[in-house]
Amino acid sequence: IWAELANDGQHSNDSIGPITIEHIQPITSFPYYLNFDGPGWTPGNGTTANPGTFATSGWFASPASNSSEYAFMVGKDLTPTSQTGPRWSTARKGNYLYAEGNFGANSPFALFQQEGCIDLSGMTTPVISFYYHMFGADIASLGVQVVPSGSNAWTTLTPSVLTGQQQTASTDDWRHQMVDLSAYAGQTIKLRFAAGKTAAGSLADIAIDDILIYDRPNNDVGVTAITSPPNTVFLTAPQ
Repeated sequence: IWAELANDGQHSNDSIGPITIEHIQPITSFPYYLNFDGPGWTPGNGTTANPGTFATSGWFASPASNSSEYAFMVGKDLTPTSQTGPRWSTARKGNYLYAEGNFGANSPFALFQQEGCIDLSGMTTPVISFYYHMFGADIASLGVQVVPSGSNAWTTLTPSVLTGQQQTASTDDWRHQMVDLSAYAGQTIKLRFAAGKTAAGSLADIAIDDILIYDRPNNDVGVTAITSPPNTVFLTAPQ
């Protein structure tokens, strides 16, 4: 793009660019599963010099993991700060993603966001589920946000929001959260996780693992038939 003002002798500001427009293929295959193990995912040590390595997954951390801000990093086993964070991943042997509480002030948010979109066309009851670990006195909240195609406004899915610490020890079990996306069935959307901490507190290592997006069936479990056994069974004198 080029522009010029009459009698302007400064030509270095006449143009902008180059501008690159990239099309990122939306996610169309379900169930879609993302954990933080496998090729490309490498845990760090909780510092900006080594926040871990993110695989090419279509998701990114914002702020960047090495920004010296409250941001998501790749972890394994304990986080660097005591009295916050999980002892291990959901499987107790792999990686997880967590927001490092040693950075950031003024009640910041760490985001883990999609680069591309999710195509929910053909779905009737889409959901996103994940596991979380929220141990730390300075934890504010964790929630899922969505923006539909054609909009620039992120909306927090209120039922997804978890407030304050949810575990009381690093060795506590991870908990499961399922979030209904039915309001966006048939649409193309983007998703992101938003982790928040209180003021500049460091005890705010919020962790997530095992992200799953799928079309939930109307009945996960049901009774199809009840039949009587062909022979009488005596529990006091089994045959």
